[in-house]
Amino acid sequence: MKDLLERHLLQHLGPPTEIYRQDAEGAPLLIEVRRYADRPRPRAVTYLTFGLHQEILPVKHGQLIRQELVFSHWDHNLGLDGPALLHGVAVELRRRGQALLQGQALMQAHWPGYRVDALYVTPPPYFPESFDLCAATVPPTMWVGLVPIDAAERDFLGQKGWSRFEDLLAERNPNLLDLGRPSIIAS
Repeated sequence: MKDLLERHLLQHLGPPTEIYRQDAEGAPLLIEVRRYADRPRPRAVTYLTFGLHQEILPVKHGQLIRQELVFSHWDHNLGLDGPALLHGVAVELRRRGQALLQGQALMQAHWPGYRVDALYVTPPPYFPESFDLCAATVPPTMWVGLVPIDAAERDFLGQKGWSRFEDLLAERNPNLLDLGRPSIIAS
């Protein structure tokens, strides 16, 4: 299975720029995090987990899936430890034993200098649809995008639902790679 996923990643992203197997203090990570420069756009960076797929997670109605996490931003967005962020979410996901679903908002600590309140779960933005799912594994492996959202967007999501939030994203077309982007919710 690992070879199938490696091929899927090579086809869509090429080889990783870096692979993190230890945290900043040198302690081993439970789940590997990979960094891809200039993905999905030039001057952007993408981090993804690799190893979470070993867990088979229930979705709903008895369906099962494997998941890996994806987080992308402009490489000039400073002060963010992408590997630590993804690793923390992956460890919590493994602990809960439940798949992430599109439209969820995961609460996170605030990032200095950014108006981030939560991470929105959605297919990875700016990647082709063929990247989102590797059907060659059993059960399939889904790459899940985590998009930073602010408090107003999180509140809108909770009140109006993810379908309306997705409509608003399509209508306003914000730059989801920019951690300092303005909110899509009018103040």
